[in-house]
Amino acid sequence: MPLLRVDLFVIVTDSEILVDTVDVVLGSISIDEKFLGFTLFALVPNTTEFLNAISFALNGNIALRYSINFQN
Repeated sequence: MPLLRVDLFVIVTDSEILVDTVDVVLGSISIDEKFLGFTLFALVPNTTEFLNAISFALNGNIALRYSINFQN
C-alpha cells in the first residue's frame, strides 16, 4: 500500500508540472490549445507503438502489427 501512495504522489506531481508547462508554452507561443492538446497528449505517448506497427508491417509481419496497433 505505501508503494501505491508513492506512485500516486509521483503521478500527481508530474501532472502538475505538465499543466504548468503547457500554460507557459501557450503564453509564449501562439499555438491553439486544441492543437497542442491533440498533438502532445494524444499522439506523442503512442509514437513508439505507431513506429513499431509500421516497422512490423514493412517487414511483412502483419499479424504482429495488428496485435500491437489494436491492443489499446
